Amino acid sequence: MQRPIRARGRSEALQFYRFSCPLSPSLAQLSLQITPPCESEQHYEYSGRCCTKCEPGKYMLARCTGSSDSVCQPCGPNEYMDVWNEEDKCLLHKICDQGKALREVNPGNSTFQRQCACTMGYHWNEDCDCCQRNSICAPGFGVQHPVQQDKDTMCIPCARGYFSKVASSTDGCKSWTNCTALGMAEIMPGTDKSDAVCAERKMPEPSEDGMCPYTDYLLESSGEEAGCVTRVFGWLNSIPFVGDSRGNSCRPSNTLGKSHL
Repeated sequence: MQRPIRARGRSEALQFYRFSCPLSPSLAQLSLQITPPCESEQHYEYSGRCCTKCEPGKYMLARCTGSSDSVCQPCGPNEYMDVWNEEDKCLLHKICDQGKALREVNPGNSTFQRQCACTMGYHWNEDCDCCQRNSICAPGFGVQHPVQQDKDTMCIPCARGYFSKVASSTDGCKSWTNCTALGMAEIMPGTDKSDAVCAERKMPEPSEDGMCPYTDYLLESSGEEAGCVTRVFGWLNSIPFVGDSRGNSCRPSNTLGKSHL
């Protein structure tokens, strides 16, 4: 004899539906989207729930609870916090100590740290984490320009036509004086450590006995009127033969005697 089929009750029908109908992919994605994003930089997980971190410029006074979110407090004077955080206090601003050759370049605020830099003539050294005095370039060398802020001095040899006669951490090589442009004669060429030496082209006339009145030198002329060379700083004493721009020659008068006029 065939047994009659018993109708299912309400609870049995729901149970049957639960186990026979799994969640569709779209429903599964929806459930994941509802879950709070605790892995972001603005959230943290605490006591089984996702809570909000404190924004830059604030620190965390109290963590979240089951019924309230985090409690944040603004940073105090001379303090800052530049990231979303769950710290219990803000960070202190650095001190730009003038005694350590530091100067302030940006005062900072509650979300940005104060910025310091080395004073003029110093550069930052990573090895000692401090400011060090710039290197000094010796005579014959000049500072390479432009000088880079917080970088040590770069010394380069003075090229031909330039000189440096001082030891300095700021001065570059200077160009030789152009005697011709000044209407003067160059009597001593420049070097990498000294400037060129110039003298006036106008010279005094020889005396009646053929001697130069203010120096010990007589100017010999080639087809032109003779003149005298004025001694400059006594350097010509050690020069046995000197020429001027016209091809005239100057020799010690005591070796010539009378003028060859």
